[in-house]
Amino acid sequence: MIFLPCPFCDGPSYLAITLPAHRVVACRRCRIARTEPPPPSIPYEDEDFHAAFPFTSLDALPPTWRRGLDLQAALLRRHLGPGARVLEVGCGQGFFLEALRRAGIAARGIEPSKSAAAAARQDGHEVATGYFNHASCPGPYDAIVLAQVFEHIEKPTALLADIAASAPGGLVLLVQANWRGLVPLKNRANWYAWAPTHHYWHFAAPGLSRWLATLGFDPVAVEYSSLEHRGYWLDRLARFVPRGGDQFHLLARVPARGLQAGAPFQP
Repeated sequence: MIFLPCPFCDGPSYLAITLPAHRVVACRRCRIARTEPPPPSIPYEDEDFHAAFPFTSLDALPPTWRRGLDLQAALLRRHLGPGARVLEVGCGQGFFLEALRRAGIAARGIEPSKSAAAAARQDGHEVATGYFNHASCPGPYDAIVLAQVFEHIEKPTALLADIAASAPGGLVLLVQANWRGLVPLKNRANWYAWAPTHHYWHFAAPGLSRWLATLGFDPVAVEYSSLEHRGYWLDRLARFVPRGGDQFHLLARVPARGLQAGAPFQP
């Protein structure tokens, strides 16, 4: 079976995982993978994905999930000065906004889901209902956060251009599922984070860092954590294995003058 080259680096592609109605096709060079066939366009403003979770507050989250949010907030705090202007794109019910607030970082959010945005506002967060772009959130911001959002974007280069326009010279924090972690490599098609009806892309931190660099972003730090796998021995082991967690937090400096001209591959 022959697949088209990787849209991120033009490297050779191979079949990584077969799912019931989809395939995960990965690049041998950068290890970024894609869903084939790709998901349909989803009206996120009318979907109520967040209602499927039985958690209504930051304190109610499972320990692994909460630990990841605390690590992300601490990472931002180490790299931001007092009074930093922070925006979370796709903030959901506002759990990370609350973690940031407790870490001493005032942040606002934007969320397409009407129900999730309303829940975040009810908890006292400044959240707009809608989709992010430079026109809707011109900034300028010192940092923009996208947690489990980037994989939902069909054209990620266009989103990064908006981020560069709204946070020139600032920071972007991408929190992504790591399909090269121990749990997905062991569980393969049974790993719940494939979500092929919603995720266009599946990332690994080294390849995503290199691609961002071609657009003029400067990777600053990468940390790993885990998604929620209650009592799973492999999840506990992953904490001690480099790059073993199935979630990573990639912090990068945004180019000050827009995306780098002439970047070779722009999906």
